[in-house]
Amino acid sequence: MNILKKLVLTILTVWLILMPVTVSAGSTHPTAIAWVEFASPVNLNQVYSLFGQSLDFRIKQIVYTFNVDGEENTAGYSPSSDDDVAVTFSKLQGLHSQLLSSLGVNYAGTSESAQMQELLQHAMTSYLQEANRRVVEFDVVQVELEGNYNTLASLKSTFFTVEIQSTDLRPAEDETSLTGESVDNWESWAPEEGNLLVQPHSWSGYRYVQNRFWWDNTSGFNSRSTYEQDFFLNASDGSTYGPGTYLNRSQDWRGVPNVYYWASDLPRAYLDTRASDPAYQVAFTIGSAQVSSVSTYRWYYTYIMTTNGDANIDSASLQGQIGHRTPSGCYSTWCSFSEYHEDLTNYGKWGITVPNYIWWRK
Repeated sequence: MNILKKLVLTILTVWLILMPVTVSAGSTHPTAIAWVEFASPVNLNQVYSLFGQSLDFRIKQIVYTFNVDGEENTAGYSPSSDDDVAVTFSKLQGLHSQLLSSLGVNYAGTSESAQMQELLQHAMTSYLQEANRRVVEFDVVQVELEGNYNTLASLKSTFFTVEIQSTDLRPAEDETSLTGESVDNWESWAPEEGNLLVQPHSWSGYRYVQNRFWWDNTSGFNSRSTYEQDFFLNASDGSTYGPGTYLNRSQDWRGVPNVYYWASDLPRAYLDTRASDPAYQVAFTIGSAQVSSVSTYRWYYTYIMTTNGDANIDSASLQGQIGHRTPSGCYSTWCSFSEYHEDLTNYGKWGITVPNYIWWRK
């Protein structure tokens, strides 16, 4: 089957987000972001055959899934526009292996629960075993494209189904969609325990934040609930350590962080936007759009890697946030609305100094 016919069968939707960008005095160049979702995974060769040759748009992000110990993980990578498929594959192999290796190490401390410490040891062993396996193919499930609006829109006449979003990316709020009665009872939805690691990456010029956590009570979630593990850095002039952030805080025009690589095993994981957030409170957040599917007494993780920020020491905070999806059939960051948040540690607002490794329990 040729690649175009295969794509007809595999592509579900492409979201085009129009944003005019001024390029010279008196002129504008219409650009767009196209979100391509596949009904079944494709490999990197197919991705680059389809999207890697155009001069009018670039591959902004590649999202793939993989299994560890029977559980699905999701990861996203932002390739350089200069990289061909071979270079992208090589870099992604390295990033994938480094992620698994990091998850296979407990840097210090132990869980207060002997049962959960044993489960953590099992999870770390599984990640280390997976890190030693050579990846032959990456199962790509989504691709984000950025470039000329007209070129991207014209693809719909051949093998895409296209929906256009306005620059108001969030849908209107639905007052009937609130998660409900117990969101202020954070014992019913906030993770019970976890650890936070923020440190330099083994690749020179990069740093990362890694969260591990587990739930003992998920009764506060329903089928439309979302959850976000919010890690914030303080970029305010009044910060204890001054302006700047330990991780690179750059973002695109939508407020989505320009991260190099991210991953999580949360159900329907997504990289969260900073849209509407205060400028000084810089979020590096991964959420779950289907958090009702999480299991109690199982370790989960989030992982975000960026280039170095413009500060070598910083103050941080860690919060859990419950929300809901509107509309219910949308699983992206743009359809997740916050309802309640809670500090997960006893360090208080901006009480965590990074780089650091801490354990916390509610």
